[in-house]
Amino acid sequence: MRRQGMSEKEIAAAVGVHIATIYRELDRGTGNGKNAYSAEVAQRAIG
Repeated sequence: MRRQGMSEKEIAAAVGVHIATIYRELDRGTGNGKNAYSAEVAQRAIG
């Protein structure tokens, strides 16, 4: 969704979650200073 140019607010509305949830998930999934989101990185970050 970010690759398609959607904002965090737009993603939150589309998915049906609070915007803070989107920010947390993006923060978890962009570890090691990378700009690209990775679901695998996010999953490792939460255990």
